[in-house]
Amino acid sequence: MISSFISWLSGAKIRIALGANQSSNWLATKTISRNIGEETQLGSEYRYLLAQLGMPDSPWQMFVAPPRRIERRA
Repeated sequence: MISSFISWLSGAKIRIALGANQSSNWLATKTISRNIGEETQLGSEYRYLLAQLGMPDSPWQMFVAPPRRIERRA
């Protein structure tokens, strides 16, 4: 709801909401469901969003940063 309100405040002519609930639907000009896409792929709802916007969704590389080593001081 907050991000939809901020996008509305921006004055943008096109405001797209990804998986918005009914209370924030009226703030967006287009709502795209989160429940569509290949559910076996991480981030599939964002790939679907890209496709709806006419943008390519590949290559799709995922990067997980390794945890930092925490040095303990005695």
